[in-house]
Amino acid sequence: MSHKIWITWEDHRRSRELSTAFSAKYVFLSCNRSRIIRYPVLGAKTFKLLLSEKPSLVFCQNPSIVLTSLLCILKIFFKYSLIVDRHSNFKFHTSKSMNPKWIIFHWLSKLSLRRADLTIVTNQFLKSYIESCGGKSEILPDKLPSLKSANPQKLLGRVNYVFVSTFSEDEPIHELLAAAKMIENSKNIYITGNHKKYRDIDKITSNLPSNVTLTGFLSEEDYQDLLHSADVVIVITTQEYTLTCGAYEAVSLEKPMILGDTQTIREYFFSGALYTSSLPSDLAEKIEAAGNQLSSLRDGVVALKATLIETWNDQFKEVQKQIADIEGRHKKRAL
Repeated sequence: MSHKIWITWEDHRRSRELSTAFSAKYVFLSCNRSRIIRYPVLGAKTFKLLLSEKPSLVFCQNPSIVLTSLLCILKIFFKYSLIVDRHSNFKFHTSKSMNPKWIIFHWLSKLSLRRADLTIVTNQFLKSYIESCGGKSEILPDKLPSLKSANPQKLLGRVNYVFVSTFSEDEPIHELLAAAKMIENSKNIYITGNHKKYRDIDKITSNLPSNVTLTGFLSEEDYQDLLHSADVVIVITTQEYTLTCGAYEAVSLEKPMILGDTQTIREYFFSGALYTSSLPSDLAEKIEAAGNQLSSLRDGVVALKATLIETWNDQFKEVQKQIADIEGRHKKRAL
């Protein structure tokens, strides 16, 4: 049997960081085609990879639920143990939907929870949910990333904010733009992400506030440069039980934060941040307040960073123990 491998169909910072931490070979398989073509192609690539590597332990990222389900099936034939990193992608809001798409999704979801040898999640609620479905789970939030690029840029505002966005449904894009019109014009907001794919992009660009810049898709180096140059990082999701990568990046850089006001976010990122709803008036209030509290918020982030590093190391050791037990059982079966 060869080394451990980490398979993903979506290149994600969390997966890159954790694969390194677990000493697993990171393999990102891609196919830039429609789903009808993409899934068969990636499925074939995954099968070929397993044939060539013959791993005893496979890690995978969920999303994709299709990849996870495929690996749950293939482990019957390839006899590997499977660790699934499922930091999100539970779609609880669709659990009662009669749409066949969501019925299939939740059937595959629960099947994968039972079939995986271990599912890693970011909080206690998700761990309890998985165990209620008959699965085995451990908690491991994102490791604070190492952001090495340090080429500060001269940004446009007196105070500059970076809204880390993917233009997904759980981000209050229109509300943030409305809030931008309520704040001082000297406070500039940079919105990252490929805005061209957004459903209302024409409406946005035709009425873009003068203190908002759409960066478009950025290379990793340019993205890190922008975060380094920001005074405040804004990361907002309306989904509960979700921890956002942008917030981890902000903590790593010791940047003051404006975050979504969910219980999960408040409990984990408990210092160095202001928390906001998606109401434009609340967003505007928090943007103004953060600009006036930069020093105290920065001190809070520095303290938070030290705590998160210590806590993560303890949790990582516990997950390592569980994985070592899984590897031990696998070796016994192989004898």
